[in-house]
Amino acid sequence: MSKQRIIQPAPETLVHDGRPQFGVFDNPLRNANLMDARYEMIPGVCAPDPIKALRLKKWQFFLIVHPRYTLGMVIIDLGFIASSFLYVFDRETGKLSQHKRMAPSRSVRVADNLWNGRCRFRQKNYSIDIRNQLDKGHHHITLRVGGDAPHVDGEIRLLQNPGGTRPITVCMPVGAERFMYSTKAACTASGTLRIGGEQITFDPTRDTAFMDEHKAFYPHHTYWKWAALAFVGEHGRLVAANMTDNLVKDQESWNENAILTPNATHLLGPVHFNYDPADIMKPWTLHDDDNRVQLTFTPLAVKYDNTNMLVVRTDYRQPMGLFNGALVDGNGNTIQVTDAFGVTEHFDAYY
Repeated sequence: MSKQRIIQPAPETLVHDGRPQFGVFDNPLRNANLMDARYEMIPGVCAPDPIKALRLKKWQFFLIVHPRYTLGMVIIDLGFIASSFLYVFDRETGKLSQHKRMAPSRSVRVADNLWNGRCRFRQKNYSIDIRNQLDKGHHHITLRVGGDAPHVDGEIRLLQNPGGTRPITVCMPVGAERFMYSTKAACTASGTLRIGGEQITFDPTRDTAFMDEHKAFYPHHTYWKWAALAFVGEHGRLVAANMTDNLVKDQESWNENAILTPNATHLLGPVHFNYDPADIMKPWTLHDDDNRVQLTFTPLAVKYDNTNMLVVRTDYRQPMGLFNGALVDGNGNTIQVTDAFGVTEHFDAYY
């Protein structure tokens, strides 16, 4: 049986006296002050702020699901370079369309917090503007994206409170003197987009969004497997799950695995991923040791993003598709999962 963990009240600041406060928290932090952490490039020698800024990785990702179209979008700041992508998967045709841009870090914004923070990436024919306003219960996304792939234009409002799930917010060690902070949650989606000239309306009783806010000082070599899904289950209730297997050595004590509902964050133990890295489109299976996760994932498409530069090498694959099986919440209730759309991820990087 997995080790019992508790959800603590969110502290006022993430870093206190140079040290991160590890744990699972009941809400996102208003002051995730990672730059105040003591960061040692070599043992006993603290790095100056400009070096810390180069090593701090931060991003915000959304997966937005409509019966026909799924959109994935991210703004990433790696400290020395920034990037953004927007993809649109058409489930009727099976076509995946992608937009991607890169820019200097200084020209891109990633939100300091989810309560009143803003992400923005702007270039010619490409604008993603994310306004996090959890104090008002929602996130607001404006898209103006053109180029070779189909244009995407419009606004989406993601309602987290009420209507969305409780979050899973964690701070945990990922190696000697290295740590990560993240919040995952699901929302309902409303608004209108034009995709390739066609107008698409999002229905909050049906359509979902999964959010990943992430900030970390990772080791030079970083890797993980990830799965996320959100769907409207019985009685119109939104259900989501976040599952990761990463470089954390003691995943009984430190993980971000959880089943998320509007009323509770149900913590999970370690989750095991079974898939074929040589053929990422074969079905995946996910399970835990407590029989609370029994899922099969069938990929329908995959986003690749492999980089081989002087200081960065990445092997990034994000299949998108359908989850089937069952989840068991912390109260012993079984939640059936039937053709719930979501993503998995295989990530291995040196940066």
